[in-house]
Amino acid sequence: MRPNPPKKRRLVRPARRHLAPLPLLIFAAAILASGPATPRADGRAVRADELTQFFDQIALGLQPRWLRRWNGPVTVRLSGEVRPAFRARLDRSLADISRWTGLSFTRAGRRANAGGRNRITIHVVPHAEMRRRHGREGKVCTATTYGRNGRLHTARVVISARYTDCLDHELMHALGFDGHWTGGGGTNPIGSVLAPRYAPNRSFRFTRFDVTAIRTLYHRRLWPGMRRGRALAQARRLFQPPQL
Repeated sequence: MRPNPPKKRRLVRPARRHLAPLPLLIFAAAILASGPATPRADGRAVRADELTQFFDQIALGLQPRWLRRWNGPVTVRLSGEVRPAFRARLDRSLADISRWTGLSFTRAGRRANAGGRNRITIHVVPHAEMRRRHGREGKVCTATTYGRNGRLHTARVVISARYTDCLDHELMHALGFDGHWTGGGGTNPIGSVLAPRYAPNRSFRFTRFDVTAIRTLYHRRLWPGMRRGRALAQARRLFQPPQL
């Protein structure tokens, strides 16, 4: 969901020390850039323009068309009908996200220093509660984020105890990806946790394309509040194959 309109529209680039430095050559090779050495999906090479379209749709396709993301350590609070397997999976996902973004995403209670102003709450509720809120055919998981000038400071995730497989999907939303991946349907090789639940290209674990998008959103060349046109130009450069 979109945050409330910011009171001020002046964009200030954050200090570089908070961003994750990624050498461009290594990054370009790691994020499936187009070219002869590019990893393939469903037998077909993925081009830079396809990756740009993917990133645009999930990160910049909704209003306001600027980058939204966290800009410092994040504490994650978990509550509700939580089973040990779900808690363990969340910890694995947070460890991966911390590595991909260069920021600390830590579940509260796991470490003594899990403080900080940035908060994500994840609440697992009975499926009957989700039906009461959204109807029998309504949403089974939701994520709402709040921020200012592109800097996220709060997110709330609610997950049905019957559909805990949507965890990574909602975590992508909580990271700043407001959109869903609908491009291409079953004919497009780009799979994602942000594809519709019953789409052929839906995944219930982060795909390498999702990792690409996360690394791009949190790359040091992009920052919170960056306008869509400039952000896409930078992303497109990152997706180009390295010149060896």
